[in-house]
Amino acid sequence: MLILEKQLEKRTYGPGRSIAFVVQKPKIREIFAADFADRVIHHLLFNYLSPIFEKIFIHDSWACRKGKGTHGAMRRLKDFLQKVVEDKSVIKLTRDDGVSSRERERERERERERERGRFAPTPCA
Repeated sequence: MLILEKQLEKRTYGPGRSIAFVVQKPKIREIFAADFADRVIHHLLFNYLSPIFEKIFIHDSWACRKGKGTHGAMRRLKDFLQKVVEDKSVIKLTRDDGVSSRERERERERERERERGRFAPTPCA
């Protein structure tokens, strides 16, 4: 730890090599474990940067945050969906730009024609 402190003071610290190994349960995957000194640095950086970024994250950002995580995100989604059911609301998961699906499909077809080189755009007047 003292060596690491001196490296940080002199700005000579550099990350070490990770140890790579394979685990087989629950599924086969490759793991890269950081060197002990690097883990100390990870914690220092996290503890320094986390309060800065927590202030600017939106409330519904759930990954890798204290008191959040996958289970919290699932509960939040369940709450939103329950409100939709209670309000008898309809969730619209389509673009709402006033363009009909027929117009959108025609535009896609024109784009495909341009890509094939068969469509010659008309010059602007």
